[in-house]
Parts: sequence; C-alpha cells; structure tokens
Amino acid sequence: MDPQVPSRPPKTPTDIIHSPGWTEGYIVRGGSGPCYGLLDMDGFPYAMYSTTGTTLAKGDHVRVRVTPSKLRIDCGEGTQVEMQAVEHVS
Repeated sequence: MDPQVPSRPPKTPTDIIHSPGWTEGYIVRGGSGPCYGLLDMDGFPYAMYSTTGTTLAKGDHVRVRVTPSKLRIDCGEGTQVEMQAVEHVS
C-alpha cells in the first residue's frame, strides 16, 4: 500500500471552520447596519455584517455572537463575520 494514500477517510472533517462564538467588546463603527465594527476585550478587531437593522452606537459595550462570514461583503477593517445576536453589557 502506498504510504501517501490514506487507507480510509478521517473520523472527523478536516475542513471545519470554527466559529468565534460569543465575544465581548466595544463598538468602534456603529449605525443601523448592515456593517459594524467591534474591538474585543483583547484588542482584536471584527468587521460585522447583519441585516437585522440593529442600531449600535460607537462606544457601546456589547456581547455579540458571530459566525464566519460566507458572504463577499467587505465591512471594513477586521475579521469579516456575521453578527447573529447582540446583547448590551452596560
């Protein structure tokens, strides 16, 4: 048997895109959408897209649930993600 060819498929998929999940931070680009900017508590920037029309103001302290963006929409600087849910922290 050729050592370069696997004998069977892997038990788990090897191309899974892991979701960032919930993260907390501050809105750096607000408005009523569809694009927003978030800087998380570790200083990591996210460029978020959402069609819900949620109004977020610059400086809002929020907790957001994001998933990797499957759309070809550029929402600015940061990792492109889709915002699935948002909660105001304070």
